[in-house]
Amino acid sequence: MPVDHLRVHGIIVKWSWNAGASPLGPMDPGVTEILRKELKAYRDGSPDPAVWTDLDVAAAEHYFLMRSWVGSCKISIEQGIAMTHGYDLAKVITRAFDAEDLLRHNPGRPTTPPDPDVVKWGLHGIAMGEVDRRAFRPDCTPPAFNLEAVTFRSPLMDRINAAREAVAEAVAEIAEKGGRAARSLLPGY
Repeated sequence: MPVDHLRVHGIIVKWSWNAGASPLGPMDPGVTEILRKELKAYRDGSPDPAVWTDLDVAAAEHYFLMRSWVGSCKISIEQGIAMTHGYDLAKVITRAFDAEDLLRHNPGRPTTPPDPDVVKWGLHGIAMGEVDRRAFRPDCTPPAFNLEAVTFRSPLMDRINAAREAVAEAVAEIAEKGGRAARSLLPGY
């Protein structure tokens, strides 16, 4: 079923107003972070399986995620765009190989299908997050890339994170050995 943009907007407005905020202007990134977490908990905790894969709810959740992370200066606009498109592409690829389980952060809940309209809502969240950042964190410069933002839990990310940690350990070991070797060439060491 295609994304119903009016319903997504309604979800965003309702959740924002319930938090005492207007979604139409700058919103404190702390509020959008709470909304993101609450909407995620609602999707994950719902006893109704239709909610788990509801594209409208997913679009609103992606909107709040990107709005929160860009607004709080956790990620840059560019990283938000890359993550939004990258996650959708990962869904396309894992579906093509019948490996969707690799993206599930919650083993009991399926991921929503890839959808360009959900991506658009994530991108809209990025734009509004930049409005929030300028209003509430004008002196903050987001990092060029925040690796911590892409370390969500899923079987695929667990493998990637384990490989990343192994590489970091190997690099540290090589640096330590190289440092000892270099120091051994210096007089007095």
